Amino acid sequence: MIDLMYKLIIFIVILSFPSISLANPFADITHDQAKADCLFHLKKQYRSNYSTIKFLLRSNMEAFDKLHVIPAGGESDLILSRLLATYYPSFSAIHNLYEKEIEAMREIEGI
Repeated sequence: MIDLMYKLIIFIVILSFPSISLANPFADITHDQAKADCLFHLKKQYRSNYSTIKFLLRSNMEAFDKLHVIPAGGESDLILSRLLATYYPSFSAIHNLYEKEIEAMREIEGI
């Protein structure tokens, strides 16, 4: 329920400002908030599988750190916003999908 609420809020915010140049949406999420949200999600999903939770939390936070420093601007902001609204707080999934989107965009545009 909380995950759906986060996604809905992020989606509404994105739609509210279509003409404004978006910044990296991860810049507004603190490391502590990201960790807390991720841990809550993992505990709910994996219950008492503590080693799994620990491994996935570490992996997700490493991905969050990579996402957090992506330079703002252009298509990457739009891609990140869309992925954030859909997959938050699964930062590993967001990072992997972001890299695939950027790779596909470059191939399509011939960069």
